[in-house]
Amino acid sequence: MNRLQDILYKAGSEEIRGNLQKQVKGITMNSLQVENGYMFVAVKGTRTDGHKYIDNAIEKGASVIVCETFPGKFHKEVTYVRVKDSA
Repeated sequence: MNRLQDILYKAGSEEIRGNLQKQVKGITMNSLQVENGYMFVAVKGTRTDGHKYIDNAIEKGASVIVCETFPGKFHKEVTYVRVKDSA
Protein backbone atom coordinates (compact mmCIF):
# COMPACT_ATOMS: atom_id res chain seq x y z
CA MET A 1 0.00 0.00 0.00
CA ASN A 2 1.23 3.49 -0.84
CA ARG A 3 0.19 6.92 0.34
CA LEU A 4 -1.54 9.01 -2.30
CA GLN A 5 0.77 11.92 -1.54
CA ASP A 6 3.78 9.77 -2.44
CA ILE A 7 2.21 8.47 -5.65
CA LEU A 8 1.30 11.96 -6.88
CA TYR A 9 4.67 13.50 -6.06
CA LYS A 10 5.67 13.74 -9.75
CA ALA A 11 2.28 13.43 -11.44
CA GLY A 12 1.83 17.13 -12.16
CA SER A 13 -1.58 17.52 -10.58
CA GLU A 14 -3.43 20.75 -11.33
CA GLU A 15 -6.02 20.56 -8.55
CA ILE A 16 -6.77 18.17 -5.71
CA ARG A 17 -10.00 17.83 -3.74
CA GLY A 18 -9.82 15.53 -0.76
CA ASN A 19 -7.43 13.75 1.53
CA LEU A 20 -3.82 13.26 0.34
CA GLN A 21 -3.02 10.94 3.25
CA LYS A 22 -5.13 8.07 1.90
CA GLN A 23 -3.60 4.67 1.38
CA VAL A 24 -3.88 3.37 -2.19
CA LYS A 25 -4.07 -0.42 -2.60
CA GLY A 26 -3.86 -0.48 -6.39
CA ILE A 27 -4.15 1.60 -9.55
CA THR A 28 -6.18 0.85 -12.67
CA MET A 29 -7.55 2.53 -15.78
CA ASN A 30 -10.24 -0.15 -16.14
CA SER A 31 -13.31 0.44 -13.98
CA LEU A 32 -14.06 -3.31 -14.08
CA GLN A 33 -10.82 -3.99 -12.19
CA VAL A 34 -11.44 -1.50 -9.37
CA GLU A 35 -11.42 -2.86 -5.83
CA ASN A 36 -11.85 -1.13 -2.46
CA GLY A 37 -9.11 1.42 -1.89
CA TYR A 38 -8.02 1.62 -5.53
CA MET A 39 -7.10 4.66 -7.59
CA PHE A 40 -9.06 4.89 -10.84
CA VAL A 41 -7.39 6.84 -13.64
CA ALA A 42 -9.93 8.11 -16.18
CA VAL A 43 -8.22 8.15 -19.59
CA LYS A 44 -9.69 9.43 -22.84
CA GLY A 45 -9.11 6.62 -25.31
CA THR A 46 -9.80 6.08 -28.99
CA ARG A 47 -12.92 3.97 -28.32
CA THR A 48 -14.29 5.41 -25.09
CA ASP A 49 -13.67 8.06 -22.47
CA GLY A 50 -12.79 6.73 -19.02
CA HIS A 51 -14.48 9.78 -17.49
CA LYS A 52 -17.80 8.07 -18.27
CA TYR A 53 -16.90 5.32 -15.80
CA ILE A 54 -15.99 7.42 -12.76
CA ASP A 55 -19.30 6.68 -10.99
CA ASN A 56 -18.91 2.95 -11.69
CA ALA A 57 -15.39 2.99 -10.26
CA ILE A 58 -16.60 4.73 -7.10
CA GLU A 59 -19.44 2.21 -6.70
CA LYS A 60 -16.84 -0.59 -6.86
CA GLY A 61 -14.74 1.05 -4.14
CA ALA A 62 -12.36 3.52 -5.77
CA SER A 63 -11.16 5.98 -3.14
CA VAL A 64 -9.15 8.17 -5.53
CA ILE A 65 -10.11 9.42 -8.99
CA VAL A 66 -7.51 10.88 -11.36
CA CYS A 67 -9.11 12.75 -14.24
CA GLU A 68 -8.67 15.59 -16.71
CA THR A 69 -12.10 17.06 -15.94
CA PHE A 70 -13.81 16.91 -12.57
CA PRO A 71 -17.20 15.14 -12.57
CA GLY A 72 -20.43 17.03 -11.96
CA LYS A 73 -20.79 15.72 -8.42
CA PHE A 74 -18.28 14.86 -5.74
CA HIS A 75 -18.39 12.12 -3.11
CA LYS A 76 -16.96 13.37 0.17
CA GLU A 77 -15.15 10.09 0.89
CA VAL A 78 -13.33 10.17 -2.49
CA THR A 79 -10.22 12.20 -3.34
CA TYR A 80 -10.24 13.77 -6.81
CA VAL A 81 -7.05 14.70 -8.63
CA ARG A 82 -7.27 16.79 -11.81
CA VAL A 83 -4.34 16.47 -14.19
CA LYS A 84 -3.61 17.94 -17.59
CA ASP A 85 -3.19 14.54 -19.25
CA SER A 86 -4.32 11.40 -17.43
CA ALA A 87 -2.72 9.09 -19.99
